[in-house]
Amino acid sequence: MHRYFALKIDETTFDLRGENYYHFKNVVRIKNNERIEIIFDNLGYIGNVKSDNNGIITLENISIHKSKQIKTIAIVGLIKEQKWDFILQKLTELGVTDIIPVQFKRSIVEIKHDKIENKIARWTSICEDASEQSHQTFIPKIHNIVKDINLLKNYLQEQNFLAYELESNQAIFNPKKNMTSSFIIGPEGGFDKFEIEKLIDIGFISVKLDEKIFRTETAAIYMMSIINFVNNL
Repeated sequence: MHRYFALKIDETTFDLRGENYYHFKNVVRIKNNERIEIIFDNLGYIGNVKSDNNGIITLENISIHKSKQIKTIAIVGLIKEQKWDFILQKLTELGVTDIIPVQFKRSIVEIKHDKIENKIARWTSICEDASEQSHQTFIPKIHNIVKDINLLKNYLQEQNFLAYELESNQAIFNPKKNMTSSFIIGPEGGFDKFEIEKLIDIGFISVKLDEKIFRTETAAIYMMSIINFVNNL
């Protein structure tokens, strides 16, 4: 069954104009009476195509479902493009709700101000594709790039973790069930000592993930997977 994200809906009518409609009309060539799923505002609408008015799709025999979801914010230091794209894709598949890209002091990658808007649009597109593929009913929100780590206090949730490989073995990552979460993962160059101190002061709990040292992309998948496991997602 093919899935599409709607721009807006009006009861049984869905606005698919744009890339979604191009795929609907010219790639898959969906016909009347075919059963599809349309996603809007974290809900999935499954129904038969009744009509297509230049991208305004009407469904009939609709059933509605919603994925189980707990707000989880991934705060990740910017890394090289190919690995960053991989993180976006895998976090989306695992059900992260928000992604905060951060320019840490030791980040190798630096995105110029005039390119940020296009970058975020591209990243959102990657997440949309991954969401469709993994049958999520939402696309993670990609926030603006953070360059002042003091601003990360705005993303504090019920439990907040900072992945730090030099933390003691007693402080192991152990999220609690049914609680909103945020977690921070550093860039390829790691954290500056001042950044660790500041983030702990803001309210993040420094934790160790494993005896081994993970790459940024591995740590992101590891932490999100454990949160899913704890919450039976």
